[in-house]
Amino acid sequence: FAAAQANDTITLLAGVTINSRLDIAQNVTIDLNGQTIAETMEDQFGAIYVKKGATLTIATTNGGEIITDGGIVIGNYGTVIVNGGTITAGDNEATDVSIYNFYYQPTWYGTTTINGGTVARIWNCGVATIVDGEVTDVDNSGAMTITEDAEVANIILRDGTDAPGIEGAGTLTAAE
Repeated sequence: FAAAQANDTITLLAGVTINSRLDIAQNVTIDLNGQTIAETMEDQFGAIYVKKGATLTIATTNGGEIITDGGIVIGNYGTVIVNGGTITAGDNEATDVSIYNFYYQPTWYGTTTINGGTVARIWNCGVATIVDGEVTDVDNSGAMTITEDAEVANIILRDGTDAPGIEGAGTLTAAE
């Protein structure tokens, strides 16, 4: 991962274990290619941390998954696009998150688009759009749009105080 250049696609040929935080500071695509990224550590910014201005795209040629036993899987101040695969956190609903869209300032927050795949839990203090795929749990303080092709099992809507600079904070829009 460390040798990736801007706009590279990293295709996994075997499973990978992450023992320290993986910082994404540029635009990168990870093609899971039927393999697993297993995370054995916890970090307050996530085992995979997408920095402001960077984009992480998760692609799946033949499926694949990103898993952790606990903590935040992907912490996001940039942009995350999930086009497939499975992203799973641990079982503790209070602390284990698949994707966490952080919020710091009105111009510094995470944006996530789910175009497919399965995501266990999203904490959204930024902007999230679920176009297609399955999400088990959403805790929303930011702005969120869910289209008719997406399946979301549980949603908690907050009042937006965790994301005061985002237009539409604390809202959910259902779109066709």
